[in-house]
Amino acid sequence: MISRLENLLKGETIKIKELVRDKWEINKSYNNNESKTLSEIKFRVADRVEKVIIEFVFFPVEEGWRKSKDIISDELRDNEQLSDFLSGLENEEDFVDKVLPFRNHINFIIYDSRGNFRGRWDHPSHFGQEIIISRDSGETSNGFISGPLPRGEWKLIIEKHSIITDKIDINLKIKTLGEFSLHQSYSGELHAHSIHSDGNSSLEELQRFAAEKSLDYIAITDHNNISGWHEKNLHHPVTIIPGLEFSTFDGHALSLNIDSFINWHDLYTNKKSLNEIIDMVHYQGGIFGISHPLEFGDPLCVGCRWNFTEFSWENVDFLEVWVRNWSKNEFKNDGSYNLWKEKLSEGYQITAIASNDLHDKNEFNTKRRPLTFIQARCNCKEELINSIWEGRVYLSSGPIIDLFLSPKESRDKKYYIGDLVSCSGNNWIISVNIEEIFQAGILKVIGDKGELKRVHFDHSEEISIPLLTDKEKYIYIEITSEEGEILLISNPIYFTNK
Repeated sequence: MISRLENLLKGETIKIKELVRDKWEINKSYNNNESKTLSEIKFRVADRVEKVIIEFVFFPVEEGWRKSKDIISDELRDNEQLSDFLSGLENEEDFVDKVLPFRNHINFIIYDSRGNFRGRWDHPSHFGQEIIISRDSGETSNGFISGPLPRGEWKLIIEKHSIITDKIDINLKIKTLGEFSLHQSYSGELHAHSIHSDGNSSLEELQRFAAEKSLDYIAITDHNNISGWHEKNLHHPVTIIPGLEFSTFDGHALSLNIDSFINWHDLYTNKKSLNEIIDMVHYQGGIFGISHPLEFGDPLCVGCRWNFTEFSWENVDFLEVWVRNWSKNEFKNDGSYNLWKEKLSEGYQITAIASNDLHDKNEFNTKRRPLTFIQARCNCKEELINSIWEGRVYLSSGPIIDLFLSPKESRDKKYYIGDLVSCSGNNWIISVNIEEIFQAGILKVIGDKGELKRVHFDHSEEISIPLLTDKEKYIYIEITSEEGEILLISNPIYFTNK
């Protein structure tokens, strides 16, 4: 008997059953007086999903012949234009037979949790088909858009263009598949200026510099300018994230992964609020974050300190917590770090990032320069941006970590940085593998009520820490030198429904 392994070696594809994460079945009825209206159906996508599968049908699809002929007869009496058109045809009956029976006209559009359009189901071309929205383009159905599948509330908008029958019944099945692990991190610079604002390097030089420093990505964030994007050399292996730094009278902010210029002047001509400017960033598929919020302000650094108060923190995706060498910028970094912790305790899930606010690439050679490590499925800008949005990030001036949380009674289950944990248990093991650290240090586990655990270590090693939580909203880790200098900050793992 030939084994399955032998068949595989001979070229047979063995399909591995994918993990079903969540599934829903929704049945609804709509009457014909609901024609030309929209209905919204919401569903939640969990962390690290690989695919969303949708099946949608409705019945009846069409009206019967007799009723359809009655409808067109009534329309001929009331619609003079249609009556004149049909009377001018050589064979009116042939035309009528082609358009009958009348069909119900139902479609839907789907948006992900970040508000991005993900595709449209079109009748009759998609009727009866299984629709796949995958992270991989090769698996995604026609009419739908592949890419990251951000966790959170997705929306499916049913378009009832025409209900000809007395009513229709819809059947909607949705399921999410797969769960990928996060052990791969990509390091880079999220705040860099070129000669298109006040930096001293061309885009070509910045890309070459990033490659020489073994960075995986670099964001181009010139002050109020996007002209540098057009210089991008796509032959470099470094991923380029297009962005800009809003440099306003009352603070600086980064917008990453936008595709066109956004004018901040509208803030001061009473045309738009800051929330509306942020909405414009999100509409372009971008993310918005506050730069160096506790920087010296006027007159030392005009407009650099964050002074805006009329905006919603829920709209802020990330906060620049660590800028350049921590000890040389301790006052500003301590203030930004404390602001981030304050917002976490208030319930805002804002991602902490690090940057060097790079204007001169030679500045990068000084010690203790931080990088933002993004845990993502691949080094492409869409996945990197989505991971920042979900908080799958740690900040480090040297150490590299692999961190996960497991229930003590189920060590195979792993939660990673940025995950939302809905488990109701309170007995955990937090595992941290620390590499690329060549000195003794201190690892702290921190929750919303303060420090939970502290472990001293001598060098790179794997550390497992038993953890008993008591209604914590989140936990994250901090690594310092024995002297207290911060070397690494992770973003939290969040607890929900506890």
